[in-house]
Amino acid sequence: MATGSGKTFMAVSSVYRLVKFAKAKRVLFLVDRSNLGRQTLLEFQQYVTPDDGRKFTELYNVQHLKSNAIDPVNRVCITTIQRLYSMLTGQPELDPSLEELSCFDTLPDADKEKEVVTIQKSRLKNLIS
Repeated sequence: MATGSGKTFMAVSSVYRLVKFAKAKRVLFLVDRSNLGRQTLLEFQQYVTPDDGRKFTELYNVQHLKSNAIDPVNRVCITTIQRLYSMLTGQPELDPSLEELSCFDTLPDADKEKEVVTIQKSRLKNLIS
């Protein structure tokens, strides 16, 4: 879909329905670059719910991850693929400059299809609980 066609608005609307009606405990909103995460956070802050007219962020906590810690009270966590990867593989804090580029821009062409990473179930469970 084209830029400005409402993809993020549609996604935020879907997240609202998941949280409100499907009782989702937490939703991960995964973005390619940090600037897209900032735009997404702004969209969540501006989204007016259709049933009572309040803003999404008045009803639910939204976190744009800037560290490797998820606050358990948040219903929506926005993060980059790079940060999620560093969290799942147990790497120390991620250099924020690495989140400004697409993942495909940071890997050499030869490595794009070779890397396979095993993630321990316990690490994943700690992130989602």
